Amino acid sequence: MLTITDGSQLKNNIFEASRIDSGQAKKLGITNVPALALAIPPKEIKILSFSAISGSTLRDRIILVAKDAGGITEQEYASTRPFNDNGYIDSRLLEEMPEGVLNNPEKFVEYIRKAVEKDNLRTKK
Repeated sequence: MLTITDGSQLKNNIFEASRIDSGQAKKLGITNVPALALAIPPKEIKILSFSAISGSTLRDRIILVAKDAGGITEQEYASTRPFNDNGYIDSRLLEEMPEGVLNNPEKFVEYIRKAVEKDNLRTKK
């Protein structure tokens, strides 16, 4: 639900469920706008941002809050990440790498990307 804190409705409002603030911002502790908050039933609220953010940042924050609140498992959270975020390349990938790939940046990136995708598919099963 979109809550409007300045007392006016949006022009061409595409948010049918929006409403003028009648104390929601104060209850949520929102003092700066724009702000985005996520309601986690039954009584938990998490602030996602006190500024405008991109759609991809919003998605990432919602997923992180869902994990922290127990809404998704650690494995489900890991499956949303585009890479293994420990920063290390598994040495087995390097051992299995075809000749010449290491000296070609484009081929190296493609090889690692495919290997990570393959590993992600295997761990999801």
